[in-house]
Amino acid sequence: MDTGTITTNSSATREVKLFNINCNSYDFQNCCVYVEKTNDQNISRLHPMVVADILHQKLKINNIKQIKSIGRNRVKVILKSILDANNLVNNSHLKEDNLKAYIPNHLLEIKGLIRDVDTKYNIDYLKKHMSSSSPIIDF
Repeated sequence: MDTGTITTNSSATREVKLFNINCNSYDFQNCCVYVEKTNDQNISRLHPMVVADILHQKLKINNIKQIKSIGRNRVKVILKSILDANNLVNNSHLKEDNLKAYIPNHLLEIKGLIRDVDTKYNIDYLKKHMSSSSPIIDF
């Protein structure tokens, strides 16, 4: 299993420690990285081909499945594994091209409700006997 630190971006960039991350057991979207421009002046459309050229030619990142535009200034890069995503996020050479890479929180967290549970089962019982392909952090 892979371990690592993933840099996320909500309102500010922060580091989140994830343990035993295995991309095969996670949904496909968890290997996504958003790349956007950091330069506020002369912001034009960030084209996926420009990002692909930077990632492939300059940074030598080859484990890319797909690159697509998700906004005027943002591109979604889908990588083959979570380690590749971590390597892209932590790559210091992106700053040379006025780019930043991050994995948004909404792609890392899964929140949901458990419905139709008999009332005879309490929270402690459910915590002890429940299993999931994703880590269960809290009830």
